[in-house]
Amino acid sequence: MVRIKTIFLAFSMVFLILSTALGQVKTSIRAGIGVAGYSGTNTDNRFSYKMGAGLDIPLLQHFSLQPAFYFASKGANFKGYYGSEQIMESDYMQKLNYLELPVMMAFKVDLKNDITLIVKGGGYAAWGLNGKTTMEIINTDHKETFRENHFAEACKMNCIAYNTHNNLMTFPKYERLDLGLTAGLELQIKHLLVGGEMSFGLRPFCHNSFTNSTLDDALLEILTLGAHGHPKNYTFNLTLGYEF
Repeated sequence: MVRIKTIFLAFSMVFLILSTALGQVKTSIRAGIGVAGYSGTNTDNRFSYKMGAGLDIPLLQHFSLQPAFYFASKGANFKGYYGSEQIMESDYMQKLNYLELPVMMAFKVDLKNDITLIVKGGGYAAWGLNGKTTMEIINTDHKETFRENHFAEACKMNCIAYNTHNNLMTFPKYERLDLGLTAGLELQIKHLLVGGEMSFGLRPFCHNSFTNSTLDDALLEILTLGAHGHPKNYTFNLTLGYEF
């Protein structure tokens, strides 16, 4: 956790130095909450959040470049079973933490009373810092967070976790690099920034069967040209920020 804070503070200092040096460049801070999930899998959304800072670099009259960096929490929830002698229905919560670097082109339209509409879009690159899976047996107090960091090693969940088809469920080591598209819509009211952002991963973080899929999933993978069973991140967040 100390390492994450050190990286976050280092990037903050870089952004502040750049904004001072470039003069017309404005600095902002943002935080967002929303939902995250995995495309191409039979999983459910989970709570997500992000926080960070960005720059607004004027290019033309209505256009600007907006690079930023975030600490972003993503992941997904899914159901299954857990146990050795007694196998019980369980909920699984997977949380992946990233350092995310989006770069978007923003189009600004002045409305009235110091209100500006901002439409923006671009791409992002993210680097996986750590990821954990937590299991909770339904209707009991038993809850366990497995020790493995998904970005560092495979996670076997004690070799007693099963998917909804009762097949043994394990996770391979995840790819740290995440690449994708991002877009947002925002209202700027003087210095206040209120809006929403979404992102869609283009690069799977897992290149083989996500939960040791069954024949049905294998057929879906063929029908979807390989998209099913190879999860990519997506997020939808409401954001609140302040531009200095």
